[in-house]
Amino acid sequence: MGQEFRIFIQLESFPKSGFFKNIFAEQRSDLYILFPDLPLEYSKTFGLKFRDVSMNKDYIEGNRLELKILKKSQGDGIEIWQKVLSERLDKKIRIIEKIDQDCEEPYYIDNTPVKFNKKEVLEQMFGLIKGDILTKIGENPKIKLALISKIRKQKRDSNCVYEKTFLLMKAITTSFAPEKYFLTYCWEDFKEHTIEDFKPFQKKFEKMSKEHQISPKNFKGYPEFIYENL
Repeated sequence: MGQEFRIFIQLESFPKSGFFKNIFAEQRSDLYILFPDLPLEYSKTFGLKFRDVSMNKDYIEGNRLELKILKKSQGDGIEIWQKVLSERLDKKIRIIEKIDQDCEEPYYIDNTPVKFNKKEVLEQMFGLIKGDILTKIGENPKIKLALISKIRKQKRDSNCVYEKTFLLMKAITTSFAPEKYFLTYCWEDFKEHTIEDFKPFQKKFEKMSKEHQISPKNFKGYPEFIYENL
């Protein structure tokens, strides 16, 4: 369990070349599972995803299911999250696959109809997740998906972990949605209890605010950010 402070900034397009300036950057894609019928005040408190999915032109597969729970919000953008599940499945499951003809309930990605293997995904969830979340979502919930592709660089020092990430977000739902681009900054594992006392953040924030016109509406965790941009 650790403190996090995240900022999300929407971009018009991919960043310019040289965005990470020869610094090693991690690249991966996560597939978030979302429950649009739940109130946002509840759904934004847990982030459920297949981490580091495999993709090609015909399907998306995954075998690592993760769940993070929001334990406390400080009210100034600082949130305390706990990873309660990080389970590697016995085998990869095909979550999304391309179809040759319309299925009964098609989903769309990149304007292409695809099949969401909901039954298999729910079976994995119900086998691993316990407690209040399953009660809230019910046995056959409405589901939307969000594919979040990341290019990320991260730095750790004595004060905190700092990361800068470019995000490409593709909503996978029953109607086509255009892809979106974001820049996100995150500070983790710091000891300060208020953002005013967090000096490494304050130093960078002044510069970023001038460049991106950042305000408190940009401060949020991943689940809330994704729901707001579906």
